[in-house]
Amino acid sequence: MRLAFSAFALCALAAMPPVAAAGGGSGPCGPGGPRANATSGSTLYVSDSYHNEIRAYDLPSRRCAGTIRAGLSQPHGMSFDSHGYLYVANYNRRDVEVYAPGVGRPVKHYRIGLSSPSDVAVGPDGTVYVVDGGILGYDSNVVEYGHGSESPTARFNIRQGLVRAVAVDRAGTLYVSYLANGGVEGQVNAYAPGSTEPTNLELYELGAGTFGVAVDAAGDVLVADSENFHSYINVYPHGQALPAASLSVTSDGNLVGDIRLMASGRIAVAMSAYTAIVCLQCHDKPIELPVSSNGVAVFPPK
Repeated sequence: MRLAFSAFALCALAAMPPVAAAGGGSGPCGPGGPRANATSGSTLYVSDSYHNEIRAYDLPSRRCAGTIRAGLSQPHGMSFDSHGYLYVANYNRRDVEVYAPGVGRPVKHYRIGLSSPSDVAVGPDGTVYVVDGGILGYDSNVVEYGHGSESPTARFNIRQGLVRAVAVDRAGTLYVSYLANGGVEGQVNAYAPGSTEPTNLELYELGAGTFGVAVDAAGDVLVADSENFHSYINVYPHGQALPAASLSVTSDGNLVGDIRLMASGRIAVAMSAYTAIVCLQCHDKPIELPVSSNGVAVFPPK
């Protein structure tokens, strides 16, 4: 049974000035690019595949501080490394583009071994993990690029499964969410650092809408799912297969995608019609950014 806890409500944001990368030009964010100066706080980045751009949002004002457009074609999942470099799974260009802080053009890319990248995560040691084939069909993979390597160093094949998203915890353990059993059941595998042997976490109450995955500092696993026009995030305490809580995101039929952890327990959620910010222990009014998103990223990463 899915539980709804009143304490798990949508919440407002703390003051978070941006550390933005710019592409310049005009458009939904207005003329010019965003501020490139690093300030204290955080910035929310949203990938918009329809407009082929990434928007950096100044929070809590929720103003779009600027855009990244150079090098993008259907951008999807995103992730920051510990040095503030932004990694973008560029689905239509079959690569992952890397943007330095304050720079609107890619400074590096990963292309070898990729055909349709849809999500990316960076480990604490700089290892890059890319979901490949996570939209088109089954037998999709996660491709690993060891620190400093632009060629694959390992490949994690999920047989008979559609990989949706990846996350890496502070210890370097890789988590992979995917659809199994003909696409009707969601599952999450964990891979110890340096290993390609999966441990199926055998999580319960995940269905065909399973997508984003995240891991907090306590080792709790968070998984986004959508079912019967309802989207939610299940919270699985470390080592447990049953969710301790289920955080309702929306009941308006919009599907959840990637999720990224923010400060103070907040979670950025990519959705089909807008981008949401949810909180595990808040009672404030809902916060929605009026832009559909294929991926989200937060700087500084939690």
